[in-house]
Amino acid sequence: MQKFSVVHRIFLALFVLLLNGCDGGNGGNPDVQVQELSNSAASYDETVHINNCGGKAESEQTKFHSFSTSIEGGIDVGIQQVVEGVISAKYSQSQNVSVSQRLVAPARTNMEFVLRWHEEVHAGNVTVNGSTGTYKANIPIAVEQISSQDLGNCGNNPVQITQ
Repeated sequence: MQKFSVVHRIFLALFVLLLNGCDGGNGGNPDVQVQELSNSAASYDETVHINNCGGKAESEQTKFHSFSTSIEGGIDVGIQQVVEGVISAKYSQSQNVSVSQRLVAPARTNMEFVLRWHEEVHAGNVTVNGSTGTYKANIPIAVEQISSQDLGNCGNNPVQITQ
């Protein structure tokens, strides 16, 4: 049997209280069913610009991705938090996962960074008291910096394009 931390126990207790306090339209608790239809690994690139041309010191930016869910379809907005709670509970081992990358642009630079994000994507159907919708849970795995370059073009420094 898996041991649960204090945080997980508190989350589950609050979740049960939330379920008991919600009226699902049928006079009782909403009947939430989650069915995973697919899981896959995905990667995508993100381009980040930091224009520090006028800067006299480094400028930094941190890009951050964490566990997220999205729900679409005929799910009542009033019980969407309950549905998100059930989906989060299904992937509870990944619920607190996050990844980040710190980017630093030196003074008097116009930097462009390319980051590659890797994540697990779980998708499926969710049914609440007869209403059906779809869900997607994104779990970040890693981030890596693919490239960085000074684009130039700071004031009097024209951009030189080489082929």
